[in-house]
Amino acid sequence: MNSREAIYAALFAQLQAINANLAPGAPSIQAFSRRFVSSSRADLQPALLMTEVGEEYEHLAFGAPAKVTLIANVFIYTRDGADPNAVSATNLNGLLDSLEAAINPVFPGEQTLGGLVRWARIAHRQTIYDAVQDMTQAVTKVEIRMLAAA
Repeated sequence: MNSREAIYAALFAQLQAINANLAPGAPSIQAFSRRFVSSSRADLQPALLMTEVGEEYEHLAFGAPAKVTLIANVFIYTRDGADPNAVSATNLNGLLDSLEAAINPVFPGEQTLGGLVRWARIAHRQTIYDAVQDMTQAVTKVEIRMLAAA
């Protein structure tokens, strides 16, 4: 398996390319980080944060190397401010389309992060709207799974 740090650094570099191919109408990401910061402390938004959250090991045969899946969470924060007509999901949807374009390769093929993993794929997402701030703050969490190359 390649270095975990090399894999996560390559994923983060791929995520930072999101602004290069924004979906129509999507705002550009203003801040990137590999450290978790709560949405209330993220002054520049939209913001994209990536954290490492776990690994899964599958032992297929005695003495054979384990199949290792690395898991990262990507958080996207948007804040619509005082605009009473803004729909938080609109900016998030555009940014999610841009995130998919940054992670998913052009068919056919897999996203391999430059050959560091067999594949990197979006697994699922969850979105939370913060009612404390009158629904102006939206946070979406996207799980990305990567099958490490043995």
